[in-house]
Amino acid sequence: MKLLDRAPLPRRFKLMRKADISGISGVGHVADGVTFYDGTTVIYWRTQYASCVVFHSLEHLLAIHGHEGATNVEWIDVDDSFSR
Repeated sequence: MKLLDRAPLPRRFKLMRKADISGISGVGHVADGVTFYDGTTVIYWRTQYASCVVFHSLEHLLAIHGHEGATNVEWIDVDDSFSR
């Protein structure tokens, strides 16, 4: 197995919601997330019924949980600070 030692490190984000269309997750900082070098994105919901979900990409996450623009990504890590 070859290690990808030159691959960028994961990039963390907060999933922020302006309006809670479903009435479940609330508004504000609703989930913590990370996007890996290949686009795989994982989120951990900050709700009473916490769960961890893996998505093929950030675009897939927002297609399902974007709530027509009511949800956005607030990056914690700047992209170029994770290049090795």
